[in-house]
Amino acid sequence: MADHPPLTQLSEQVRTLALERFQLLRLHLEDGVPVARLAQERGIALRTAERWLQQYRRHGLSGLVRKTHANRGQRKLQPELQQLIEGVVR
Repeated sequence: MADHPPLTQLSEQVRTLALERFQLLRLHLEDGVPVARLAQERGIALRTAERWLQQYRRHGLSGLVRKTHANRGQRKLQPELQQLIEGVVR
């Protein structure tokens, strides 16, 4: 569960998002509403709803929180290659 910290360590905004996702899944889990129908009615990709369900089953509410990545916002290209590409585009 290292990738999924307890909800108490997360911001109010992140907890709210997890609870919103759970409200959608709850209709499936408790009332048996098909995930495909829920996704279509809410305008969510079916695969996304299925992924949320899988993560919830594995990790509980904290599984519905988006994971943070240490390299977020960093470029994956070497600086020389980046310059070459930018030079071609100009």
